[in-house]
Amino acid sequence: MLTSFSAKTFRCFRDLSLCPLARVNLITGANNCGKTALLEALFLHVAPTNPEVAVRLCGFRGFPTSPKGLEEAWTWFFFRRRVSEAAALSSTGADGVKRALRLSLQSIETAEVGTGDVSTMLPMEGHSRPVMAGLRQLVLEYKDSDRTVTSTVTLSEDLRVVKLERAGVQPFAESVFLTPRHRNLQEDAERFSDYLERVGRESELVDVLRILEPRIKRVVVLASGGMHFLGADAGLGEVIPLSFLGDGLVRLACIALAIASASGGLVLIDEVENGLYHSAMSRVWQAIGEAARRQNVQVFATTHSLECIRAAYEAFSQMGPDEFRLFRLDRNKDDVSAVVYDAETVEAALVHGIEVR
Repeated sequence: MLTSFSAKTFRCFRDLSLCPLARVNLITGANNCGKTALLEALFLHVAPTNPEVAVRLCGFRGFPTSPKGLEEAWTWFFFRRRVSEAAALSSTGADGVKRALRLSLQSIETAEVGTGDVSTMLPMEGHSRPVMAGLRQLVLEYKDSDRTVTSTVTLSEDLRVVKLERAGVQPFAESVFLTPRHRNLQEDAERFSDYLERVGRESELVDVLRILEPRIKRVVVLASGGMHFLGADAGLGEVIPLSFLGDGLVRLACIALAIASASGGLVLIDEVENGLYHSAMSRVWQAIGEAARRQNVQVFATTHSLECIRAAYEAFSQMGPDEFRLFRLDRNKDDVSAVVYDAETVEAALVHGIEVR
C-alpha cells in the first residue's frame, strides 16, 4: 500500500500531494479539478516500466491510439503542455520504500534509451521501420532504493510508432483502472474464472451481487459466438447473461472482480457510483472494504455524489483510522491542492452541512 503520493508538473497538477493515504481513498471535487488525472497518475506510477500503460491512457481519454493521436495526447501529460519540463510522480510505500517516476518527451538526439529488454514492435499503421533521426520518444525513468531503469515508446518522423522498449523490471504493484464506460464482459469472465472459480470462491461474487439482486443463487461463465461472459441464476428458470439483469450488476461485478485480481495492488475506479442505486451504496462500500482487506488491495475512487460520500462514511466509520480517507481537490487558478478528511472530519462536515465535494 502507498502511504503518500505526489504529482508534479503532470497534467493539471503543478505540485499535488496526498498524505496520509488509507486503504480506501475517495476523491471528490468540482469538474475539471483533476480527479481522473489523479487516477491516471497512479496508474502510470505503479507500472513505471511498462510504457504501454501510457498508450492505454490515451484510449481511456478517447484519443485515437494511432501515432498522430499519441503525439497529441502525450503532450497533455505535461503541465500546461510544457514538454520541456519533465513530469514527476512519486510515492512512499507502507514498506518505507520511496519510488519515483520521471516522464519526458524527447527527441532521439537527446533521449537516454533504456538498457532493458528490447520489446515488441507495435502493429500500428503499417510495418515497423528503421530508426531514423528526428524520432520522438516518451521516456519513463523509474527509480527506487535499489535501481534506476528507463523505458521508452518511440515515434518516427512521420509519427508512426516504431517500438516499445521495456525495462526488465516488473511493476511494483498490480493495478486495475476502471473507467465509467468500462464494459469488458470477456475480461470479467476471465477474472471470475482465474481468481474465484478455480479456487472455489465463487460465493464471494454471489454475496456481493445479492446487494443489488437478492434472488441470485450462483454465477457461472457462459459462452456464445466465441465469447465468454458471466451468467447468473436468479430464479428465473434458467441462467441468463448478467448484463440482462442491468448495468448496475455488471458494474458491481466488475469492481469486485478487479479487486479479486489485484492482490497486493491498486484498484482505480473513476465515478464509482456510476450505475449503482444510491440506497445500496453503503452496502456496496462495505463489500468493497471487505474485499480490499481480504486481498490486501488499496482502492482509489472518484465521485461527484454527496450520497456516495455519506454512504462511504457510514460503511467505514466503525473501522480503523487507516481504512478510509476522503480527499477533495480544489482548483485555484493554475494550482490544484488536496484537502484531506478522515472519518471524524467527514462526520463533522456531514452533520453541520459543510460542503465536502
